[in-house]
Amino acid sequence: NYGKGMWAASLRYHEGKFYVAFVSHGRQDTHLFIADDICGPWEHRHIGEYFHDCSLLFDDDGKVYIFHGNREIFVTELEADLSRPKAGGVNKKILSDKCEGLGYEGSHTYKINGRYYLFNIHWPAGSIRTESCFTAEKIDGEWTGKDVVCNDMNFHNQGVAQGGIVQDAAGN
Repeated sequence: NYGKGMWAASLRYHEGKFYVAFVSHGRQDTHLFIADDICGPWEHRHIGEYFHDCSLLFDDDGKVYIFHGNREIFVTELEADLSRPKAGGVNKKILSDKCEGLGYEGSHTYKINGRYYLFNIHWPAGSIRTESCFTAEKIDGEWTGKDVVCNDMNFHNQGVAQGGIVQDAAGN
């Protein structure tokens, strides 16, 4: 059954460990796998809630956040062990997609040169899947942005799916 599997995984490397976070839409829970080596072995844990199409962010100050949602995108601070939302931590809606059609989802989050970046896709009615980029100076500050890729790249007039960014050897 479409949509009942694992979607939009977040892969991160932080302080010598690899992290993969994703949700099981069929079970309505969030999974976390941690390993010292990309080849494993992997330790399986759960993050205490269902965080649709989530993205982990390990911030410079030691705090850990998870970006998540569908149509409405939230940032939630996690406990240091990534087991659940942090009591009294950041838990804020940062985006709301007003378009008719599939709203923002598939969050991919980065901090580059002190600035936060959030990439999502949405599928406005009558259009194709479209990638957006929003940015903020503070994790709980104002997020501004726009659609950045609306192109089917000659693939069945479907548009782009959730995508992240990578840094090349030259630092671009």
